[in-house]
Amino acid sequence: MFYVIEISTGDSKIAGKSIYDYDSEQKAVATFHSKMGTAMKSDLYVSELLMVIDENGTVIKREQFLKPVEE
Repeated sequence: MFYVIEISTGDSKIAGKSIYDYDSEQKAVATFHSKMGTAMKSDLYVSELLMVIDENGTVIKREQFLKPVEE
């Protein structure tokens, strides 16, 4: 079993927290990339933290996106 952990923050400073489970690493990593791409393209996200872990808690993939500060 593999899990995608998502913690996102929007302009309203409300954080969303979710955990999704998958039966294969490939499906979990595909979801990881899809969610990261969505956050990076959207004006609604300030930050997005995603992790893929296995059933033992081993981190397979981890990445954080922080929206650049506009001056």
